[in-house]
Parts: sequence; structure tokens; C-alpha cells
Amino acid sequence: MHLMSWNIEGLYSARSSSICGFENGKVDVIMLQETFHMKAATIKGFHCHESLAEKAGRGRPSGGLLTAVRSQISSRIVE
Repeated sequence: MHLMSWNIEGLYSARSSSICGFENGKVDVIMLQETFHMKAATIKGFHCHESLAEKAGRGRPSGGLLTAVRSQISSRIVE
């Protein structure tokens, strides 16, 4: 199993990055920190579980975590 963890500092900026070649089949679980994302995200071929960023007042949102598990692998949230 191949895992990838990345402090992404903004999901929108990373989507255009060449590093985001997740569809190549080499990564099974993706863990992204500081996504700054306030809406549910999707990554083709993955089930996404996330804790959305929060915005307090002005400026960009803070936080945000996303864990994406390849669709062929069973996953569930445990609270």
C-alpha cells in the first residue's frame, strides 16, 4: 500500500500542480493538510473523507484535512 501525506497549503492551487497525478495508480491513500477547502472535494478514483476548513472573519479559511482512499479499497469513518 502506498500512502502520500502533503501539507498542501490550499487545495485549489495544488489542483493545477503537476504533482497531483493521483490517477497514475501509484498512490492508494492520500492525506492532505491545510486544504483551506470549505466545500466537499472529489478526486477521481478515490473516496474522500474530510474535515472542512473554517473561516473566521476576513481573509482566507484556515485548516482543512482531506483523506482520500482509492475506490477499490474499503474505508469507513470511525468516530
